[in-house]
Amino acid sequence: MENNNSRTDKSVTNIKYNFTFQILNLIINFTLRTIFIKVFTTELLGVSSLLTNILTLLSLSELGISSAFSFSMYKPIKGNDKKTITALLNYYKKVYFVIGIIIFAFGICLMPFLKYIINLNVDVPNVQLYFLIYLLTSVSSYFFVYRTSILIADQKEFYVKKYNIIFSIIKFIFQVVAMVVFKSFIFYLLVQFIVTLYNNIYISKLAKKMYPYIEDKEELDKSEKKKIWSNVKSMFTYQFGGLLLNNTDNILISIICGTVVVGYYSNYLTIFISVATFLSIFYTSIISSVGNHNVDTDSTKQYELFKKINFLTFIIYGICIVCLLCGIQDFIKFWIGGKFLLGYTIVIAELINLYFKGMLYPVWCFRNTTELFKKTSFIIIFTAIINIILSIILGIKIGLFGILFATVLARVMTNLWYEPYLLYKHYFKKNVFEYYLNEIFKIVLLAIICIFSILVCKSLVIDILFLKIITEILIGFIIFMSFIILIYHNNKEYKEFKYLLVCKIFKK
Repeated sequence: MENNNSRTDKSVTNIKYNFTFQILNLIINFTLRTIFIKVFTTELLGVSSLLTNILTLLSLSELGISSAFSFSMYKPIKGNDKKTITALLNYYKKVYFVIGIIIFAFGICLMPFLKYIINLNVDVPNVQLYFLIYLLTSVSSYFFVYRTSILIADQKEFYVKKYNIIFSIIKFIFQVVAMVVFKSFIFYLLVQFIVTLYNNIYISKLAKKMYPYIEDKEELDKSEKKKIWSNVKSMFTYQFGGLLLNNTDNILISIICGTVVVGYYSNYLTIFISVATFLSIFYTSIISSVGNHNVDTDSTKQYELFKKINFLTFIIYGICIVCLLCGIQDFIKFWIGGKFLLGYTIVIAELINLYFKGMLYPVWCFRNTTELFKKTSFIIIFTAIINIILSIILGIKIGLFGILFATVLARVMTNLWYEPYLLYKHYFKKNVFEYYLNEIFKIVLLAIICIFSILVCKSLVIDILFLKIITEILIGFIIFMSFIILIYHNNKEYKEFKYLLVCKIFKK
């Protein structure tokens, strides 16, 4: 049996590699976007963002199988049951091949309708060709991902990230050449396709080398397939709803407000997605560890772990929300120029969405490593439907802010309260009322901190923009942590993390 230290060591290693990859990815994405804006038109920027969003929506064909298979692999990996692991991966391979074909077919069928989604005053040539290359890049991954899953389920995701880092650097170099030297968007997309394909092939071969037995011909029995598809059914519903909730905004913005607005908004979205992806490192790195922990321990210890993760989430996301609110507008000016600025209300709507999504991560960690996802599968569909309806109504009446704020309202009305309720009722066997009170208190506290921070930042008189941004971020961080220390200095979770930080890092 794998001990707690081994699980912790693997989680820490995963976090380190994920952290490195995301820092690199952050630098690469911002550099590429900066060059993109200078070399290509705003219209092409909007089209590129929109096509990426459409392809993300098409990935609903993935059906949530990745999470369902990972869940199925925890026990056989823990028990070193090679026969079951091999049978699962062979089945996984067949399923993902079909999924890849389905996505490709849907993409081809969608191509004639792109002209109704793209809303521009000028013509952008070769849109269907661009979409086809995006489609091939997306589809190619499905033919290799089944082998990657064993590395992730076995808490060895750091191998995946290690080679992702290498191939990201290669892709970055050639994409810069494509834009700066050749000024060719098609060349830019082809580089992305070729490097992504080779990255997937290489990691697939690595998994085969590390786990040679996965090439054996093992068949999964019918009862296990039935159990997996029961999980997939629930995961699909949630996946479908999540994709509708998180990836319809750009399409609606394009139709209602115009595709150019998608380009302007995508600059902000790049920042928010980069931050959200960076923050999710912690959760993606520990989810396998949480799954293994839940196999070994009782509900009391699991609840203690949940409270620790939940408190740390508030600290992490709280810092980011305050710092982003203080510095993002000046950062946009510094990065790509004042003409790309959107109103502060857009920033506030996106930050609320970021915070609400972040505060559900601890719940999702426990939901995805237990069978609780079966009970939460339909709520996200309601969230997505409410979001689309409100987005259309508010988008027509208010514009961009209305579309973004609709997501906030949809979350508040549905999964923001319902998913914690189910976790507490069916898994922890506790009253969820205390959780609600704590979360409401955190929201009020964060709002006060944000207002106070903005008032301080508004009083700054600094002519050098870069220095002003750094100062604003520092002010946001200092004010947030001052409030946290003042309010939570006697909190159990705060004391534990303080001990960890001071005694195990600085004194080591």
